[in-house]
Amino acid sequence: MIYEAVGATEPVQQGDIFRNIPRVDFSLSSLAVIDKDDELKAMTWRDVLTSNPDAPISAVLAVKPVTAIVITQNCDAARGQTLSLCQVEDYLEATNQSSPPRSAKAWQSLLMRMSRQNPRFFYLPTDSPSVWLLDQRLTSAWSCLSRDWT
Repeated sequence: MIYEAVGATEPVQQGDIFRNIPRVDFSLSSLAVIDKDDELKAMTWRDVLTSNPDAPISAVLAVKPVTAIVITQNCDAARGQTLSLCQVEDYLEATNQSSPPRSAKAWQSLLMRMSRQNPRFFYLPTDSPSVWLLDQRLTSAWSCLSRDWT
């Protein structure tokens, strides 16, 4: 077994996988900003900075739950205030592959080719189907999520 469940009281370590981590999606070219009269106003980030660059703003942002893997090193996770996470996605979808390779050799070829073309993806192999998540081939993209847990 590659992946093992970790107890809730165990310290967070690099490689731990979490479900239902909030991912915020937004575009700097189209923000729904709540103005001082509690009205929604469509603005770009440049507009926000031009209007009052030092003032905090309130905005409506889309949030969705995702699965993520901890990429923070263990020593930093133990003493730091923040964790860095990468979203975990289906490998074929994330790499825009229409169908899975038919053999282990074909999978190896695909993984080698994709690692050279797009090194930000890290392949997570399958594990026993009894594991809660990793009964399919997955990937994590190194730069997706960063969260402050304070």
